[in-house]
Amino acid sequence: MDIAYLPSIVMEDASVLTSLPDDPQTLKLLLVERERRIAALARDCDQAARDRDAWQIKFLRAETELLRLRKWYYGRKADTLANAGDLAQMLLGFGEQLEDRPLDPVFLARIVTTALDEDLGPAPGRDVTTQATIPTSSWVRGSIVARADGVVAGIDAVAETMAQVARRFGMDPVAVEARVKDGAAVAAGATLAELNGAGHVVLVGERTALNLLSRASGVATHTRKWADALAGTGARVLDTRKTTPGLRELEKYAVRCGGGVNKRMGLFDCAMVKDNHVVAAGSVTAAVEAITARFPDVPVQVEVESWSQVEEALAAGVRFLMLDNMSTGHMAQFVVRLRAREPEIGKVWIEATGGLTLDNARSVAETGVDFMSVGGLTHSSPILDIALDLL
Repeated sequence: MDIAYLPSIVMEDASVLTSLPDDPQTLKLLLVERERRIAALARDCDQAARDRDAWQIKFLRAETELLRLRKWYYGRKADTLANAGDLAQMLLGFGEQLEDRPLDPVFLARIVTTALDEDLGPAPGRDVTTQATIPTSSWVRGSIVARADGVVAGIDAVAETMAQVARRFGMDPVAVEARVKDGAAVAAGATLAELNGAGHVVLVGERTALNLLSRASGVATHTRKWADALAGTGARVLDTRKTTPGLRELEKYAVRCGGGVNKRMGLFDCAMVKDNHVVAAGSVTAAVEAITARFPDVPVQVEVESWSQVEEALAAGVRFLMLDNMSTGHMAQFVVRLRAREPEIGKVWIEATGGLTLDNARSVAETGVDFMSVGGLTHSSPILDIALDLL
């Protein structure tokens, strides 16, 4: 496999996406196909790295190109939309497709490697207990079991972990058979996966696999509670950038598995004007104008706390507003006034944030907002209790 063609793929994608169709459905299919291609390319590079150690340097080069392509992809996805209001439409329109988008295999391989290095020490590392007490010829069968009701996310982490451990110690790979798919709701006692292979590999990789699976499933389980609470209101729950450092891809994937919608992937794909930006720029108008002048390809959202800020943002052309820390009654008034303006200025997309809980989620949604952003989906979700039972 020669990774020299990767830059040409980046250029090819740039060429294709520079002239995008106006039809939303056609655009949607094109973007989904681009994402599938990225995932397939990632799998090819990962396999090349597994086949021969000599591929490591090329693998890292390939990964760099993939990350560049992925970053550009998200930025370009926002760029294809006419304004910030269209970004909100994208969040709704692409929500179902994003839920189906698989976990990035390059990210998964990298995070498993990092986790194993932490647990075992520098590669190949060692497990002083397992390696001293269990014969290398020991063969085990086991089941990964949910100890509580929840929603599964990150099941592929089990197979990836076992495969990496086997390679580190030069042992035969463990057979891993997933019994559920990511996004599935499971009851306590449900078998999520079955393992059959070398006892050394299974026990060495157990904690790393469970840590990643439990973390992702905890986020998915928490997100599903929000999605259920908002069902029928027309509002969708969004995640934020309040993710665990190094685990954003996994945690945002888990949000999708739970029925939520990813907002922005990072600081590169959407401008969000908050109070500190307004202070630094001098006004909402000045902040918006500065962003559109320097980064005309990105959509802009403005956080507002007063009606004067709403008026200023609308006058600056912004159609995606975040209502921050408002009471339900105050928010409802803002929504009514904004909806009354829509026949004149077009659709305004409204996001509620701050002070949101599952107890007040439905009442906030019933004010008529389009989105509710909840940092707690990723920064405060408890893990889903999952364990390995040897048979």
